[in-house]
This record gives sequence, structure tokens and C-alpha cells, in this order.
Amino acid sequence: MSFLKQLLIMRLFLFSIIILVASACSKVSVTPEFDANLQKAFDLWKTTQECRTAKIDEYEFQGAKVYVFDPGLCGADMFSPVYDAKGTAFCNLGGLIGNIKCNNVEFDKNSKFIRTVWKK
Repeated sequence: MSFLKQLLIMRLFLFSIIILVASACSKVSVTPEFDANLQKAFDLWKTTQECRTAKIDEYEFQGAKVYVFDPGLCGADMFSPVYDAKGTAFCNLGGLIGNIKCNNVEFDKNSKFIRTVWKK
């Protein structure tokens, strides 16, 4: 096999790998089954977050799906609002006092991580 032919095959192979990796790195987005109020909260959060580590995680907590809007690591005293599936905020985690409870229950010990819904 000639050198040029080998070079062409290598470039094709590398291009294919780059395409596969790039397609696997797309941002996670909200699925359409969410309530309109929760969708509004998602949209507002995504457009207002400046921190590169901001994200939204889905958890199971007290028998329901909840969403933790994590502002990331850009400030020590920021809190993470927690929303239910209808878009109602019912507690804030973290903040200046380091709150770890929702509905008087420790969130970390009583929740199950499901997935990251969005990250910056």
C-alpha cells in the first residue's frame, strides 16, 4: 500500500473518531414531559448562570422527582434551590449557613441521584 493511501486512510479514521467524540459531547437538555413552570425555571436558570460549573441535577426525594439547581463553585455562600416536578421551589440547600435539609430531612442521606439534566 502506498504512503499516500495509508495517509488518506489514517485521516479518514481520525476524522471518524473526532465526529464520534464530538457527537457524544452534546449538552444534556430538558425533556418535553416537564411541567411548563419547571421548564420556565430551567430556561431562566440556564440563561442567567455565569459560573462554568453550574448544573441542574435530578434526584428522587421523598418519593418524588426533584431538581437541584446548583450554581457551581463560583461563590462560597450561594444556595441551590430545589424544585419539584411542577416547578415549585420548596427548599434551598447550601448558602451561607450550609443548609443540608429539605422538609426537615437531610437531603444527601435521603435522596437518590438520577441524572444531570443540564450543565454549563
